[in-house]
Amino acid sequence: MDFKERIEQLHITVSKIRDRVIESGIDFNEEMTKNSCILPFIDALGYNTKDPFEVIPEFTADTPDKKGEKVDIAIKKDDEVIFIIECKPMGAQLEKKHLGQLFRYYNVSKSKFGLLTDGLRYLFYASLDNGKSMDETAFFEFNILKYKESQLLELKKFTKSNFDRETILDTASNLKYHKLLKEKVAEIFNEDNIPAEFVKMLARNVYGDGKRITSQVLDLFQVLTKNALKEFLRDKVNERLDSAKIEETQEASGGQAIEEVGSKDKRVGIETTEDEIEGHRIIQTIASEIVEPETITMRDAKSYCAIFFQDNNRKPISRFYFSANKLTIGIFAEPEEERFELEKLTDIFKYRNQILQAVQRYQS
Repeated sequence: MDFKERIEQLHITVSKIRDRVIESGIDFNEEMTKNSCILPFIDALGYNTKDPFEVIPEFTADTPDKKGEKVDIAIKKDDEVIFIIECKPMGAQLEKKHLGQLFRYYNVSKSKFGLLTDGLRYLFYASLDNGKSMDETAFFEFNILKYKESQLLELKKFTKSNFDRETILDTASNLKYHKLLKEKVAEIFNEDNIPAEFVKMLARNVYGDGKRITSQVLDLFQVLTKNALKEFLRDKVNERLDSAKIEETQEASGGQAIEEVGSKDKRVGIETTEDEIEGHRIIQTIASEIVEPETITMRDAKSYCAIFFQDNNRKPISRFYFSANKLTIGIFAEPEEERFELEKLTDIFKYRNQILQAVQRYQS
């Protein structure tokens, strides 16, 4: 079994454990998390969890002012500590306050990297800022429940057979700032109040040279910028989807053009409207925050148009009940459908949280 297959198998195992924990409501403590999730993760990276000289539990890391201090897990290679790992119970919020112990032990143990984990999320730390003490910001995060191919490739650098500190550090700074920029971009797109500096910069570029940017102008551009950003994102997703659809139809027809999907369904009496197509695209745009938009599929019926995850009718996300005079959307954030009236199609964005919750129900 290669590295990718080991991580995929662990993804399935941990997903099932997480679901059982949620269903049962049990107190899944740190020790249970360590044994069922964290040690198997270390094993998947190729380190021998049964060798107490390679994977060391309760590793002693005395600090000058404190004796008997212990790190949850330390990993050695060539008799050098390359990781120290601070473990938390599954579902714990991995906040800065949890970094205290890891921060203290980092220099004492002469570790190459520090990890903070709850068995689901793995936050990787190094000393990139000053080359001495551990940074407060993780340069890489891996989530065993949802990850991308690019993240899997980065994680592979930490395996026993591939581990090379200098190779990892060469890309660590880029990973760190890429992560921070991505968070800031997401904040701009998702905030009700977009940062004033960002709005002011755009306003100066489009409002006209020499014109005074008053508070009223900023308030106006706050709304305009938010709508423009959403529309820009939606257009980019639509371009990607249209491109993928053209490729699919060309492959299906042997390179010849065929009738575009959307006007008439092959089943008698079913007509997919432009509103339904646009509604589908809006939901794909929203869901693209956490999944690939192609996994959000549409299937029309006589009484409603259904949106599924992975084209699986056991994984409904929403339903459109669109008529000439009324727009209604049903969302399956919970097993039961909840319906909302829309004044216009773009009102679907108002229910972003419910739509994302519906998608997240099926991710594991």
